Amino acid sequence: MDRTPTASSLRAGYARASEHLGLEALPICSLPKDDGGPDDPVDPALDALLTASLAGGVRAMLVHTDYYAARLVEKALERGLRIPEDLAIVAYDDEFAEHCIVPLTAVSPPGREIGRLAVRTVFDHIRADGPEELPPPRHISISPQLVVRSSS
Repeated sequence: MDRTPTASSLRAGYARASEHLGLEALPICSLPKDDGGPDDPVDPALDALLTASLAGGVRAMLVHTDYYAARLVEKALERGLRIPEDLAIVAYDDEFAEHCIVPLTAVSPPGREIGRLAVRTVFDHIRADGPEELPPPRHISISPQLVVRSSS
């Protein structure tokens, strides 16, 4: 999914990890936006992704977001695949991953910490009595955690 703030970082992290481990980076598939309409393009795209992945010997996938990962699990189960024995799936977001038909292992960004830092930054700007009192720009890195569940 290319429309989220974390998509480019996920792609870059995947490329770095593949290189670090000496693995060939497999193609990244962008899924269409689910508009909920009668001609929803997501199901055909997930079917095509699953078919191509299985044909290429893929046994594990990192899927961004929980929604797409959950739908992919449903598609895999419809084909008779076992999760995680035949295909392991890790979601990125962990908003509702634990409540899926197969509880999804997920990369869980620290949402509360991100929110806390965002609010602190806003308050720092509100308290400043002009541009000269604004805090200096800073770069903050916050790492997600892996929450292991039944899908891997």
